[in-house]
Amino acid sequence: MPCVSAATPNAWRIDNLTIAGIVLSVCNLVFCSCVLAVAFFKLGLSTGALQTFAAVTSVCSGQSVFYVVRDREHIWSSWPSIWLVLSSVADVLIIGWLATRGVLMAPLPFVCRGGCSAVFAFFLDE
Repeated sequence: MPCVSAATPNAWRIDNLTIAGIVLSVCNLVFCSCVLAVAFFKLGLSTGALQTFAAVTSVCSGQSVFYVVRDREHIWSSWPSIWLVLSSVADVLIIGWLATRGVLMAPLPFVCRGGCSAVFAFFLDE
């Protein structure tokens, strides 16, 4: 059977997606930099603890960005599937446990890790 094709190729309009991706990336970079600056200058964390804190921050901010971009509406407009929620909870709990226990990384004292990222997600959602 011959392949049927359109008379003209499909055009992807990715300009707006690219701009939105750049804006989200810059916001994420500023957020992570500010959080790490606070951890270094205000909390006085060591180099190893800063590396651990950076890993925790990147996981939590990644979860925040994911929930922001998964729907066109606001975060609270639609409920995610149970599998998405379970995988997100597992992701945050695993990195939190690894960071607190010092498994594969320098131990990090229990500090406000996920709360900042939740605020960041609601900021990005606007």
